Amino acid sequence: LTELDYDELVYGHNRLSEIAENYPNASLGLIRFLYIIILKRMEIRDRSRSVNSVDIIFNFDCIGFTGTPFLDNYPTSDYIRHQREDDIPPSIDRSFYAYTSEELSQDEFENRFSQFQGQNSDVKVEYVSSDFMQESLKIGEMETLKEIFTREQENPKAESRKTTKAPFNAIVDLCGIFKLSTIEDVRSLVLEHFGPDCFHYIYHIDQSDGSDRMLCIKSKNDVTFDEEFYRDLCKRYGADLRHKIFFFVDNRNYIGKDVPYQLIYQRHFKLPLFVKSVVIAHDVEDFSKIWQAMGRSRTMNDTTFSIYKSNIPADMIKGNNGLGDIKTLPLTRLLYTKNCDCKMAGNLSSIYQTLIALYNLSQDSFYYSDDIVNSFIEKMEMTIQTKVKMLEDKIATVVLGTH
Repeated sequence: LTELDYDELVYGHNRLSEIAENYPNASLGLIRFLYIIILKRMEIRDRSRSVNSVDIIFNFDCIGFTGTPFLDNYPTSDYIRHQREDDIPPSIDRSFYAYTSEELSQDEFENRFSQFQGQNSDVKVEYVSSDFMQESLKIGEMETLKEIFTREQENPKAESRKTTKAPFNAIVDLCGIFKLSTIEDVRSLVLEHFGPDCFHYIYHIDQSDGSDRMLCIKSKNDVTFDEEFYRDLCKRYGADLRHKIFFFVDNRNYIGKDVPYQLIYQRHFKLPLFVKSVVIAHDVEDFSKIWQAMGRSRTMNDTTFSIYKSNIPADMIKGNNGLGDIKTLPLTRLLYTKNCDCKMAGNLSSIYQTLIALYNLSQDSFYYSDDIVNSFIEKMEMTIQTKVKMLEDKIATVVLGTH
């Protein structure tokens, strides 16, 4: 494909027929591209309202759904390449899924959730209502963070009390509550609230390149948090190091990033680097994201958690008096089952895309185009239901041969 610009091919808007016509010498390479590259989840776009069918053209295993529409989860290319005819194995283990419709007993739910937890089998959590943030954020982000500091203190009334050991040392901002604030703003608040003798450094993630940084609260020096610096801190503070670092983990751009040296610290000092982790999940409904944020602590069984969440049902707040085993808390069950229900919705979406793709093939078409151009306008004009019903009937007739 030397005659084609790679980005133009993958992200462009030309039809395949146009590409083949404009670059006749690239036809054989284009075929190889379709078989090898697109089978790995690339897309060639035609227009924004089209449904891409490339993944389904080579995906003949219509029963091999995995719960997501991504081709990475399908073993199709391997089956075609080796001309296999045996049954396609499930790509995702759903034995630990718990759906709302199943109405599981508490014991059965806890059993499935334990399978989901794996080695993180003894996680202690307290859910805290974050409804107060709706008002505090009107004043400012640092005012909201200050309110969290106050609530997490052993004595909620001791807002201005200076201490040498805070009851927590990690904040994980899962939803961008503090997106407008700088690490210097956080430093000023930490110094004001806890005093100069509590935390000496603030860990943070450089938002420009994702590197691990340490900001000295006293000198304001901002340095790379590398192995050499970590060893120096251990020599200086020993096991007390975890009480001298405030971990401010901003999840906006680096969701999958872990704080380094946690396991090394635990093996050496037999303690978790996170004393307690405060997860700000204010408007987050996806439990998998909350669990991932808790995973910033590589030592979940030894770290305790406060999870700040809005719109917690009143009876569930009353039932959470202090820390508890996460799988026994009613809010955990509510969030987890909703998450599993959404996974099933994703599975149905994948099935729908397959049906659309099969219809495309029956019409010798690479893309699908129908009468639903703008779903927002269709809903406003109250025509969407009629058009969806017509689409359903057409697909059932052409693909399934039924009415």
